[in-house]
Amino acid sequence: MKIVSIANLKGGVAKTTITHNLAGVLSEQGKRVLLVDMDYQSSLTALFEGDEARFENTNIARVLFDHMPLSDAIQPTNLKGVAILAADIDLALLDSRFANDLNAHFLLAELLEGQKNNFDHVLIDCPPNLLLGTRMALVASQGYLVPVAADRFSLRAAMHVQDVVANIRKRANPKLELLGILLSRVATRRKVTEDYIELFKKQFGSQLLNTQIKETIRFQEAATAGEPITTYLPNHEASDIFRSLAQEIRL
Repeated sequence: MKIVSIANLKGGVAKTTITHNLAGVLSEQGKRVLLVDMDYQSSLTALFEGDEARFENTNIARVLFDHMPLSDAIQPTNLKGVAILAADIDLALLDSRFANDLNAHFLLAELLEGQKNNFDHVLIDCPPNLLLGTRMALVASQGYLVPVAADRFSLRAAMHVQDVVANIRKRANPKLELLGILLSRVATRRKVTEDYIELFKKQFGSQLLNTQIKETIRFQEAATAGEPITTYLPNHEASDIFRSLAQEIRL
């Protein structure tokens, strides 16, 4: 079972879109996928929940705070082979609830260990910060992906992620591997975008992935329909981009 975190302390870099659509690629490959939503904003959860609050009593917050068995909290989705461990607004209390637990970083890793025979991949959508939820995810993961927008704030944020990962490798997860820095929401034919792409290339070199997620209204349309782009428009260029991404990061 390969566990991958999608993480950056900056919001608006398409972490949830990337998690959702990578799940779509893995689904069409016949893989068994568990999505873990660690963001109290619950955007990934909402994509599968629709207008119904069907995950209100079965989510990661209930597992961590109320000791609900993980197997009870994992729920099927309408995407073939994909299940979800949903989020809840109570995750905003995560750091305060575990403030005195020096081993809290290991909780998610311990929980997922019991699922290793049930899934081929686990994709973790991290909150837009580097607090306990993200650290739990990184400790549990074999690899992590850092989405960035082509702007100066994303550049700084990506560098902060690397600092946190260095500490996690030293103290908790020495085998944690960077799968790549992923340029997302790329607006083509804009000079400022091209300038920042060159800046990212200079800063990160070969760590910057060749695949780029181009800005398109089709992602919003697919999300509104509650589908990944690979089922909403399977023959569209945007679907092929995510297939290329999965291949490039060796999912």
